Amino acid sequence: MSDPSSPFGFEHVRRGYDRGQVDDRIAKLIADRDSALARITSLEKRIEELH
Repeated sequence: MSDPSSPFGFEHVRRGYDRGQVDDRIAKLIADRDSALARITSLEKRIEELH
């Protein structure tokens, strides 16, 4: 039988994935989202300046 693996490289622990790895991944996703939203805001302001 093959060993199921996470597409994000999380290690399997007794019940689910390693919480620390999951927390780190979520923090990175939140930071990426916040960065993208800030970039969108900046670009929207720039568009307004050009019109």
